[in-house]
Amino acid sequence: MATDFSTSGLAAWTAADPTKALQLVLLEGIGTKDHYSFQTGVKYITKIPHISSVDVDISTGALGGYNTGSGQTAFADISLSNTPFKLFETYSKAVLTQKILGPLSKGTDPADMPFEDQIGLLKGKALVAENEKMIWQAAADASVQDLGKAIGKFDGILEQLTSSRSATGANVGNVAGYGNAAVAWTGYSDSSIIQVIESMVDALTSALPQYITVPTVMSMSPTKFSQYSRALYGLGTTITKDSVGAGGQPLNEINIPGTQIKVVSELGLYGKQEIVLTSPENIIAVYDLESEDEQLEFWYNRASRYHELTAQYKLGVQVVDPSAVILSMATTATLT
Repeated sequence: MATDFSTSGLAAWTAADPTKALQLVLLEGIGTKDHYSFQTGVKYITKIPHISSVDVDISTGALGGYNTGSGQTAFADISLSNTPFKLFETYSKAVLTQKILGPLSKGTDPADMPFEDQIGLLKGKALVAENEKMIWQAAADASVQDLGKAIGKFDGILEQLTSSRSATGANVGNVAGYGNAAVAWTGYSDSSIIQVIESMVDALTSALPQYITVPTVMSMSPTKFSQYSRALYGLGTTITKDSVGAGGQPLNEINIPGTQIKVVSELGLYGKQEIVLTSPENIIAVYDLESEDEQLEFWYNRASRYHELTAQYKLGVQVVDPSAVILSMATTATLT
């Protein structure tokens, strides 16, 4: 196995198509874009039409006339916007060699690795995880954001659902400690998490009956997903093919029996108690990934003798209709 290698090929690959390199990094891994909608090509802000208050009144007509229906449809413009972000990191040759060579099997020549794999090893998974956290947890008010970094640039999904900053002005209902009629809780047991999920299904049935036969998505943190999937099959802590998936592969999603609801493990909800249930079209992740000012580049700085990796990209998210979301409200920040 080689102990050193030239990074000229890696630099040449990003320089040849820096936008493609950026797309590879941002769209790697399973995330919000795989469960909900996403739109690219948004330079800063764009508007999409949204049809709301679609009520139908069916009246019987008479030969001499007809009864006027009371149903109505409202059209509204929903703004999709994104925020510019920047990534800049430096690597010494020793550190870079360790990062790239560390995951390789003995006897593998680094020269045989595709350049996209090398970029993925450098930053891909970590950047995806951080972006997913922003999509779900970021808050424009830096005083209430809890990501550990002063992001404070845009509201994530949870903030749009629970604050007055939702684009449509319609917040998710919160009555007697229940988020839109879904249950609130502080801890878990096999029975309680089943109860939480059933309460959310009941809330969907009563508050949004039009979605009963429509595929919907229920997002929860990886910790809650792991517990729910075991509780659903009555497994407790038992490890079987049902708890880890066929062929020993971990489950990333399951369907609630007897429903059209797909339950997914959402990396961006890591550390959060809330569970979100809505249609996949109701949440839109926003990217650009087409502008020349968006790029990922890698090069060697001769003056500093460091390899430098930099990326500029745009990211955003929009809940189209907060009133069409069933949200379980956490009553405490204590994690279990």
